[in-house]
Amino acid sequence: MVAVYAAVLVTLLSGKVLAAPVEVPFQAGNVKPGTILVKNSERRLYLVQRGGKALAYRVAVGKRGKVWTGRTYITAKYVKPAWTPPAEVKRDLPHLPDLIAGGAPNNPMGVAAMTLVWWI
Repeated sequence: MVAVYAAVLVTLLSGKVLAAPVEVPFQAGNVKPGTILVKNSERRLYLVQRGGKALAYRVAVGKRGKVWTGRTYITAKYVKPAWTPPAEVKRDLPHLPDLIAGGAPNNPMGVAAMTLVWWI
């Protein structure tokens, strides 16, 4: 089991809107309403709605060559998450601190995050 962290700006546990979504036309074949799709190239998360529409949110995604793709499940949601750079990130950016506090302006997780998990 591998955990992946995706920063997203969505309505979370408190029910407060952290970033306003935009309703957009959305055709995705047989994707059911309630499904979340992330289009890395657009840096957008789409929450599929009924009637050929979706709510679009801006999101952070991995750097080129380090972007995750595939099907996964949300295991947890966080507001103002702290971030500990993984070893691979620390190798690329050794100047980073070991922990960046939640809500800090230099925290790449942003104001909200979801933990995703998939099984290999």
